[in-house]
Amino acid sequence: MTDDVEGVSGIHQHREVTGATAVDVLNSLLQRNFRGEHEVSVGTQVDGSWSEGNTLLN
Repeated sequence: MTDDVEGVSGIHQHREVTGATAVDVLNSLLQRNFRGEHEVSVGTQVDGSWSEGNTLLN
């Protein structure tokens, strides 16, 4: 995970954005009084981005 170590090639997972998005989704569900399991699954995706490092050969 490039979030943890400087100079590593790989996918940057944007953990801060993922966490903030999870809180926003939970807050939205609570405000609309949604509780328990839902009949229809709804998902949210936070895309990662490639981080060029020095751990892969060109």
